[in-house]
Amino acid sequence: MNELIMHFEQPIILKIDKIINESDDTKTFIFNHELAYETGQFTMVWLPGIDEKPFAVSYYGEDFFGISVLARGKFTKYMHGMKVGDKVGIRRPFGKGFGIPSDGINACVIGGGCGMASLATLIDKLQSNPNQDKGGQKHHPSSPPS
Repeated sequence: MNELIMHFEQPIILKIDKIINESDDTKTFIFNHELAYETGQFTMVWLPGIDEKPFAVSYYGEDFFGISVLARGKFTKYMHGMKVGDKVGIRRPFGKGFGIPSDGINACVIGGGCGMASLATLIDKLQSNPNQDKGGQKHHPSSPPS
């Protein structure tokens, strides 16, 4: 008889290192921590006693990553009340990531509002490829804002 075994991965607890006020209702939380991330993946953010929710990675570098959060429900409004130094749980990137061919691709990236968070790392990856035609405009730098 087959037995279903569920593996529950424990989140890693990370300190919020920086908070960027992107707009009246959107904040970006920066974590100075390596993340084995590929464009197209997402992380699970856990707030003990509240819930766990999926978030796209909106900033990414070798030793940091960030998630952008639009304040809408209980979870995201709670996050907006958090301060630098507060801690959250992060579970590994999920989903199937994808790469960009070294010779570049024809791409037209269209998005807006809070949906841009999931496209930001794709735009950064396209912009950083020296063989990529860069006819558009970059959303934000691939390094954390100062």
